[in-house]
Amino acid sequence: MIDVALIQQCADPRLEVSVVQQFVAEMNAPDHLTIRVLQGDKMVLVPAPKSAEQAVETTRQWVGKANVRVGLTQYPARLGVSDPSEIGMELSDTCDNLRLGTELFGKVLRIVSERHEGSEAHVR
Repeated sequence: MIDVALIQQCADPRLEVSVVQQFVAEMNAPDHLTIRVLQGDKMVLVPAPKSAEQAVETTRQWVGKANVRVGLTQYPARLGVSDPSEIGMELSDTCDNLRLGTELFGKVLRIVSERHEGSEAHVR
């Protein structure tokens, strides 16, 4: 589990710590190198990477062909990644992965909250 200090240091600062903790728990990503690949409604089994380099290589192999989630960050997710070579090592850094994942989540949460004005959102 990601601790509060790391959340405060790396996560989107517009999200409350408790929201980030719940997001991390729901994503079920034990670490920043956890890779999940979905093609349509089928999960593709990929070998667990033993290093950041292997995680990046596996992600590059599948991006554009399937939905790929590395840690908390999912591709495609309107990140503008069209060329697998654009995926870099920042994806495999714990802090950067937490930042990227929570920024994307926060953006979606803010859009949903704006559409449901009366709802109680925990976004600053």
